[in-house]
Amino acid sequence: MKKLLISLISLLLMSLIITPVSAKESIKGISDPAKLQELGAKMIDKRVSAISKYDNLLLQTKNISEPTLTQVRGELSRVNGELDALKIKIQGETDIAILKADLKSIVNNYRVYQVFLPQSAGFVALDRLLAFQIKLTDLNNKIGQKATDLEGQGEDVTAIRELVQTAGQNLNTAGEQIALANSKFVAMTITDVEGARTLKLEGRTALINAKQSFSEARKLMKDAIQAIKALAE
Repeated sequence: MKKLLISLISLLLMSLIITPVSAKESIKGISDPAKLQELGAKMIDKRVSAISKYDNLLLQTKNISEPTLTQVRGELSRVNGELDALKIKIQGETDIAILKADLKSIVNNYRVYQVFLPQSAGFVALDRLLAFQIKLTDLNNKIGQKATDLEGQGEDVTAIRELVQTAGQNLNTAGEQIALANSKFVAMTITDVEGARTLKLEGRTALINAKQSFSEARKLMKDAIQAIKALAE
């Protein structure tokens, strides 16, 4: 189960790297209104589908604060609605210059791939790490309690307590990195695309650091469990 969770977290971290625009979305050389309408519809449908996917993932999160979740999902809903309206406009437009301007606006005005989807992916990955943190913290507490029980039976649990303490420090470090990542993702906006790109990378780095701290904590807890089993034999 833990391996599956870690794999899912890794997948979500990779999803933070989202290709902004494909070559197929280029409008250069297209002078047929029907082709521009078709391309516009495909561009919008692709973005709306991606928005729906991430909105569903956000809806399933359990550890993201309600204000943050409401804000992010609200922005996704707004962009989704505006893209739907723009699709209708494009389908009824025949002027080539206006069509090209509308298609450019799909990329430049909404920043779906540059901001909203990486931001959403970041919060989903963050939610998974928060859930992992809860599980590992609970496990470390149980190990600590078992050490106390053994100590009450006259066993020397000094080494076990050191492992538990160091694991706890790693969990705290992970928590700090998760909080840092959250602040980075919250600050991402379409009004500053370059800034959002930097914040995305910084948030992703913080999540990777948190994952590494969790891995170190797990190893320490595993060693503590083995030490407990040795004393119990």
